[in-house]
Amino acid sequence: MGTPSRPGSPEIASLVNPRAVESSVEEALMPAVAYTADQSPFCDDLREFNSLVWLEIVEEAGYDVADLPPAYIILYPDILAKGWGWQRLVPYSPNSVQWPDFKRYLENYFTENRGKVAALCAQHKPEPVGQGVAYEYNELCAAANMCIGMESKLLRTSFRVLTLEEICLSTLIKDRARQLIQSKDESPAATAGLVCIAKEAELMFKLLRCEFDTTELVELSNKVRRSASNLMLYKDSEFATAAAGAMLGMAEEAMSFGRLLSPYDDDMEYSMCDEIREQTAKLFTKLEEEFACKAADNADTVSTSAGGTSEKPIGDKFKEVGGLEESKEKRKLNKIGNKTKVEM
Repeated sequence: MGTPSRPGSPEIASLVNPRAVESSVEEALMPAVAYTADQSPFCDDLREFNSLVWLEIVEEAGYDVADLPPAYIILYPDILAKGWGWQRLVPYSPNSVQWPDFKRYLENYFTENRGKVAALCAQHKPEPVGQGVAYEYNELCAAANMCIGMESKLLRTSFRVLTLEEICLSTLIKDRARQLIQSKDESPAATAGLVCIAKEAELMFKLLRCEFDTTELVELSNKVRRSASNLMLYKDSEFATAAAGAMLGMAEEAMSFGRLLSPYDDDMEYSMCDEIREQTAKLFTKLEEEFACKAADNADTVSTSAGGTSEKPIGDKFKEVGGLEESKEKRKLNKIGNKTKVEM
């Protein structure tokens, strides 16, 4: 067997879609309701039946990694637990499940995986890494310490290949992490957001050193870090736990994706992880939009607990400094021109 392909190679387009088997089953059994959020008893029965068919396919195949499940599997906890579990997020599909149901799933996901945050943070007890970083240990402080450390490493080792926007993003993220430490507020959304950003920065560090073109993958990591830095501000929102679940799930996928960058790893698992990350990034955007609408309706100012100062979304701060986004083409040129200069 030859070396598996990665993005930028024509072979990647010919990979079997992870949903190919289940999609053919769905189309044969229930084409009218396989991708609908209709809550009628008839459609619900068909969705449950289709979820059971997916579970049977997974069990019979005996794969180490199952095919991606249909989004509506979250409506059937027993099937979800048996066939997919709580290790990874189910990709969100607005045409398959209603938004309130999926938000409840995200809350349950965070509850089931709450211990992961403590386990990750335990490896990064606070150290004096800059102004505003406390010395006493708590989960938020440890997560912020991990986030600041990874962002500093990214800037220090990849400065020549980072765009101006990315340098500003990293600096703003570190500032926000220090503000959260000063607030001493162990919000689940803030802590999960810091962990998510740290794992994305760690992944980005690896992506910038890959032999194949990772431009789009790096852009996704930037988008995730930017969105997470905004979502963790809404610690008092009624949807904060759902946001924490989404960010914790993305952190899990960032770690998995980083382990799959070797050209000798399983392309099917790579493709699945990539799809989960793409769908979860869209989920971040949806959560941001909902939070923004709620804030506008209530005419409330989003603020941190540190002095009650107003905190703007990071995307708005980029606009204030004059539009710093660089083109994909320039990133590629930067990467090629500076590849040998990057500190490994």
